[in-house]
Amino acid sequence: MTQIPVPPRAFRSAGTLVTPLIALIVLAGCASATREGQVALLSGDNADAAAHFEAALAKNPTSVNALVGLGVARYRLESFADADRAFTSALAQTPDLPVAHLYLGLSALRRGQDDVADAEFGRFAGMGVAPRLTAYIDRTLRLLHSIPASEELRAYMADGIADQAAWAGEVTDAVNAANYARGAWFNDTRVYYVVRSCRCR
Repeated sequence: MTQIPVPPRAFRSAGTLVTPLIALIVLAGCASATREGQVALLSGDNADAAAHFEAALAKNPTSVNALVGLGVARYRLESFADADRAFTSALAQTPDLPVAHLYLGLSALRRGQDDVADAEFGRFAGMGVAPRLTAYIDRTLRLLHSIPASEELRAYMADGIADQAAWAGEVTDAVNAANYARGAWFNDTRVYYVVRSCRCR
């Protein structure tokens, strides 16, 4: 079985974990459909991204890269059940995948599944997340459990957690930008897959 090389700070340190995001490794030789899906996610075209990732999965149903990308796209499109299936399938291949637990927590928060959200965020926090991000998630969950939460408030809370995760991933953004600038994206065997989440109007 091929072992994915994990940069010591990309997955294990909150400072470069997600920008909510993903610090997911893309192996050299990855199908063009996955690359196109990544580009579509970065540009905010989530429906197109989902189509590309589905095409990649039609060729390789166990691709963690494509499963996570599809999960992100479906989450952004508010197709939460579909997103959950993609992340769960990714975890079946790579159990210690922080970004999957993050998004499963966000999805559960949006869907009103508070016990599931607590459990998933707990797993995420146990994977080397920065104390600042963990504290923000804890405060958000305490507030969630103390008041009736409308769908709008849940969306606001989820976006807040995603934004904090984005701040935690700024170093990863810098590495990714440097890779693109020197054209290393197509040649490096370890490219940082960073997908920014935004609900800009």
